[in-house]
Amino acid sequence: MNSTDMINAYRGNAQFQRVADASFRAFEAGLSTHCAEVSERWTDATFVYAGTPERDDQGKLVRVAWEERVPGVACGRSRLYRVRVSIQDGKGSIKGMLPGDGMSSPDLPEAQDAVKAAVRTVLQAHSACQIDVVDTRLRVDGLVDNHAPWGEVWTVNACGRQMKVPVQFTPLAQNGTDIDIEPTAITYAN
Repeated sequence: MNSTDMINAYRGNAQFQRVADASFRAFEAGLSTHCAEVSERWTDATFVYAGTPERDDQGKLVRVAWEERVPGVACGRSRLYRVRVSIQDGKGSIKGMLPGDGMSSPDLPEAQDAVKAAVRTVLQAHSACQIDVVDTRLRVDGLVDNHAPWGEVWTVNACGRQMKVPVQFTPLAQNGTDIDIEPTAITYAN
C-alpha cells in the first residue's frame, strides 16, 4: 500500500473525523460570534503533504504529516477548515489551524499576535473589542517554496468591521520566520 492510500484510510476513519470536527467547533466557539451551527463536508475534503512520508526497512509508514482541508459552513459563512495531522511511530496528533489556504502553520502563533496588534493600531479607539482571524489566503496561485518568502491576506473581524490584512512571511536562515505587516496596507472589506 502506498503512502497516499494509507493516509486516505486514516482520513476516512470516523474517530479521526470526530477529533478534527471538535477542532473546527472549538475554533468557532472561540470567535466573538460563538457559532454552534457548524457543518463540514468530509466528502469534499482534501489533504496536502507537510513533508515527505518516511518508511522503515519493511516499508511501514513510520512518519507522515499532512494538512487536512475540509470545506464547511458556520452560521451561514463558508469556511475551509484545516488541521495539521502528524503520525510518528504509530501515534497521531492533530493541531488546529486557521481556516483558508494560507501556509502559516500552527507553529507560527506569533503571526496571529502580529496581525491582531496591527489591527489594534488601525482601530485605535476601539482597541478593546475582540479581534477574530476568520480566513487566510495565499497571494499567489500554485505551490510556494518553503524556503522563499510568501504573502497572505488574512480576513479579520473586529469591532463590527471586516478587514483585509496583508501579511508577508520570510523564512530566516537559522530558524523561524519573520512576519511583516504594514498597518497602512490594511483595508476595510465592508
